[in-house]
Amino acid sequence: ILLAMPAHSAHYFLVAALALTLIFAYFIFAPFLGAVVLALVFGVVLDPLYKSLLPLLRLRRGLASLSVILLVIIFLLIPLTFIGSQLFEEAAGVSSSLVTNGGKEGIVADLQNFEHAVRTILPIPEEYTVDVSQYARAGLTWIAEHLGDIFSNIAKLLLGAFVFLAVLYYVLKEGARLRALVVAYSPLRDKDDEHILDTLHAAVNSVVRGNLLIAVIQGILTAL
Repeated sequence: ILLAMPAHSAHYFLVAALALTLIFAYFIFAPFLGAVVLALVFGVVLDPLYKSLLPLLRLRRGLASLSVILLVIIFLLIPLTFIGSQLFEEAAGVSSSLVTNGGKEGIVADLQNFEHAVRTILPIPEEYTVDVSQYARAGLTWIAEHLGDIFSNIAKLLLGAFVFLAVLYYVLKEGARLRALVVAYSPLRDKDDEHILDTLHAAVNSVVRGNLLIAVIQGILTAL
């Protein structure tokens, strides 16, 4: 078909086909863009660990990348999975309590009893009243409406975690080659490309490690 077309028509056809392919590819991979970007960021942060493991593993890049992935699973994904399972169990308990034990009215009654108990202990003036039942019904209605969305997103989270780990594995293993390809195909001078990549590498490291340090400090202070 292309041979029978004029040169300019064949050129336009190829450009249009490439544009359509890119559009379809975007819609296919759009749900996983967050996981891919997160894997790229972690690839930059974990690159020093990967390079430190290479000599210990006789420069086997695949094994070193897999070792980093296992460390990420142990120290990051397993704690997050544990917390997520606890939240899931709590959500399931709330969902069950909305159906049984009087549903929302039973929970509202428990909250009202708690309010009365607090008033018997603390000298709260009568003019300072809060309609617990109104706020409780509104909150429980919102929870009941969104529990289905929470449960339906679990499969998406698991698939996103798989994509994150797969991309992170190849980013660590083939990071040097990807960097070389970017430098080779960039229209800028190689010196400028290297400077830009080094600056981005330092910026990502500083931001991510700073946020992780703040999160660790907050967790320690909260535990205390």
